[in-house]
Amino acid sequence: MNINKWQGDDATFLKGLDVIAQRLGKMRDTLNAAAEKQRSRLAAKLGEYQTEEDIQNAYGYADITDAERIALLQLLQESRETLVAEDAAVFYLNALLRDLRLDREDWIENMERKTKKS
Repeated sequence: MNINKWQGDDATFLKGLDVIAQRLGKMRDTLNAAAEKQRSRLAAKLGEYQTEEDIQNAYGYADITDAERIALLQLLQESRETLVAEDAAVFYLNALLRDLRLDREDWIENMERKTKKS
């Protein structure tokens, strides 16, 4: 999108960017909180077995059964997939927010240049 084609006044444009940034920030915070909650929930389910190696070692030492090993490995895989999706969304929202901030800074610089020319 070419922001230079904006027909309205500068203040309205900047307020619009602020509204978008605020809403995207809230969305990012919500996703981040959900990711943290999910991590806590899965860590509690996995207990002392936080890696595949932990699970395999426990099975090798007969601390867990084969059924428990399979269930824990599935849970570990699920936790990795779930976190990747939420973390990727947060990563992308951070990139969008950075771009909005840069657009805002550029717009203000252009406003200042216009003012100096006048």
